[in-house]
Amino acid sequence: MHLLDFIGVPQIVALLVLSQRGLEELYSAKNTKALLAEGGREAGSVFYPVVAATHLAWTASLFFLIPSDAIIFERMVQEDFGPLFPTMLLLIPLGRLASERLSIPVLRKRLS
Repeated sequence: MHLLDFIGVPQIVALLVLSQRGLEELYSAKNTKALLAEGGREAGSVFYPVVAATHLAWTASLFFLIPSDAIIFERMVQEDFGPLFPTMLLLIPLGRLASERLSIPVLRKRLS
């Protein structure tokens, strides 16, 4: 067995999420440093390691526990949404945009 036999779409998604989180950490550290230099105060830094460890554990579970040959998206689209899925991808954002532009309070509450 080769290493590539263990890497599929779920593992690629996990690596992309991990990369995004790493870039987010760099961006956050830069912003925190700049805000602290301007006199800001950091709140909630005590529980931050717990949040970071939870995200890392979740990402690791995606990588290690989901089989590399799992067909997730196609099955979800076919069984749960059916042929209307592409239409739903377009209509939901358009409905939100219309409710904001037309100021329809009832519609805006339901879509939020």
